[in-house]
Amino acid sequence: MSTLLMVTGASRGLGRAISVAFCKSSLLSDSHPLEAVLLSRSRPDDTVHEMKTARSTNLQVHAYSVDLANLTKLETEMNPILKHHTLPSDPSWPGHKAILINCAGTTGLIGRRPSSLKEIQACMDLNVTSKVWLTTRFLELFQESYDTTVVNISSMCAVKPTPTMALYCASSAAREIFHSTIALDNPRTRILNYAPGSCDTDMQTYLRDHESLDSVVQSYCRNLVSNGGLVNPHDTADELVRLVLERGTFESGDRVEYVGMDVYKY
Repeated sequence: MSTLLMVTGASRGLGRAISVAFCKSSLLSDSHPLEAVLLSRSRPDDTVHEMKTARSTNLQVHAYSVDLANLTKLETEMNPILKHHTLPSDPSWPGHKAILINCAGTTGLIGRRPSSLKEIQACMDLNVTSKVWLTTRFLELFQESYDTTVVNISSMCAVKPTPTMALYCASSAAREIFHSTIALDNPRTRILNYAPGSCDTDMQTYLRDHESLDSVVQSYCRNLVSNGGLVNPHDTADELVRLVLERGTFESGDRVEYVGMDVYKY
């Protein structure tokens, strides 16, 4: 039995933490071959190093620099990568797993009136269009022969309107309902919408310091720091890996929250 793991946005933050968490998980024994395909706009060399430090045997890591927001090149760059890492069918070696973690994303334009057509399109291209295409293509190649799981890294903003973050809310909601619908259309595949909580990442720093972010939301984000309320990316990554690797932890298409929505009071 072998596992193919593909992670987008793997060079930093939560994407890096998730990639490393799979290597550390006791649910994947050292005798279990793990092949990781890391995708990010900049080469995820630090992630590769951390993964190899965490797991010394039965690990192959392949790192690719791919700009998922560039739709003019997405198919020509990603199709060869996907096909190259499709495991050969071998009926004598059942139980292959294929896992896609859709983690790459952007906040998009912050402000009350997102009127720049170029910035609107850039946000939707990365947060929605590329994810729709990659998920669909991944399922086309893997779900017939492998035990397949797709994870959409979601957000509180997918279900909670957040002032000055309309683009991020809209794209998060669109991505989540897409993955939930895909679960209905593909009953052989496990689909999970995972909300990791407000993580201590560059995105949180960016929001706290952004001059156009709603003042109440900004104060909330800053209070997370002073009150110790930020989520450690490694903790929420560990929980995600447990959900993915253990059976019976969620119903396909579900939304699972690491931190309950009741804490987001603004």
